[in-house]
Amino acid sequence: MLASVTSGIKNMFAKEFGRREAKDYLNGDIVKNQDNIVRDKVDIARIGKLAGAGAGIGALVGGATGGILAARAINRVPVQSISVDYRAPSLHSERLGMVPADDYVPTPGWSNGMSLRWGYPSFDRGVPTIPVVRNNPTYGGDNHPVTLPTSETFSGHGTPSVSWDTKNISHYTMNGYQRSVTPHTESVYDHTDRWTEQEPYTVYETRSESYQNCTSQYNSDGSTGQDCRTESRNVQVGHTEYRTVDRERRIYRDELRGFYERYSPNVASRVVGTYQAPRVSFDHGINTASYILKGVLIGAGIGALALGVAGALEDKYFPGVLPGHKEKSKTEPLPPSNPGTPYPGHPAPPTTEPLPPVTPAPYYGEVQTHAHESRRHSHAGGNLWHFHGCPGDGHDALDTSIICFKPNQVPSGYKTETPTECEGNGSVCYLEKGVGAA
Repeated sequence: MLASVTSGIKNMFAKEFGRREAKDYLNGDIVKNQDNIVRDKVDIARIGKLAGAGAGIGALVGGATGGILAARAINRVPVQSISVDYRAPSLHSERLGMVPADDYVPTPGWSNGMSLRWGYPSFDRGVPTIPVVRNNPTYGGDNHPVTLPTSETFSGHGTPSVSWDTKNISHYTMNGYQRSVTPHTESVYDHTDRWTEQEPYTVYETRSESYQNCTSQYNSDGSTGQDCRTESRNVQVGHTEYRTVDRERRIYRDELRGFYERYSPNVASRVVGTYQAPRVSFDHGINTASYILKGVLIGAGIGALALGVAGALEDKYFPGVLPGHKEKSKTEPLPPSNPGTPYPGHPAPPTTEPLPPVTPAPYYGEVQTHAHESRRHSHAGGNLWHFHGCPGDGHDALDTSIICFKPNQVPSGYKTETPTECEGNGSVCYLEKGVGAA
């Protein structure tokens, strides 16, 4: 149904808005009767998609509206009531037994080791205090369930009808209870795994390439020609390189904090008799499915038409409002299947060169607060060994306001700073900005 609605809307707009031109000028070439000629008014394929989307949305809204209208129609049907007499079993509340209350037992300071089963209580700590109650039938002198006459009134919209269901009369007994133990664990930090790995990244370099830049010219004697010249342009060519990076992962372990004890009764039942119970239904005469189907069909048609018209008007008067719009001129060029004679006065399309890709900034490692296990170390996320402080100049060996590298290992990010030579270990030092105290 939705496919036929979409096809009809699409054909209507193709006929009304998408007339073909007898000829079109593409890139200066005369093109006649091409099957894929661009329509100069609206994008018919896009209008078809919008109409299909509108049909789907309209079907959903229409179906929901049909359901609401059906419910309103049912509510307008007069309410009728009926009283039904039948015999129901006589039931009384009976305590079957008792179970312990659920409990939580803390176990502080216990580590799980190899198995969470260690340390579980092997005996039942609970004391039965919670009664288990069920409704059991009352028995007569013949040891059969007693049934009593009763009456029940039912009300609803429409004409009532009564049917009868056979239901069981059950007697409940309790056969002890079940106990379950569930651990309460907490995840705590254990240690940190550290390792290095190779990380790929792309490096771009500029290369020069030659190409032919040709333009068509129309001579006064009716002949045509090509004016070509060789030009060069710069392009960015990328290749993959690898750098060594430090990685780390925090490892956690589970520790037991206690355990939950939960109890549930084992209740069994057996059928001791049956009785007839009424089931009343009301015929309101309203076909709910018909309301919903009509809503779906009407909503699909309105939705397809609305979005189709909106897309056509938007293409012509308000471009860019609805999704899927592609900006184009009246004579959007298509590549001709057989280039012909340029049309006099029609300029050749300009030659545009692609913009070179942006060269990514070099990676120098992340600046992070870190522990100083020794004087010579690397940052987590960094890629070079380095020092802090400078022996002999009064700075502490782990002073994080200063960072020092060997002269041939200084990352390029520090070369704009003024270095200070460190005679104590033959390195050059820079102010390390953004690093907090270790």
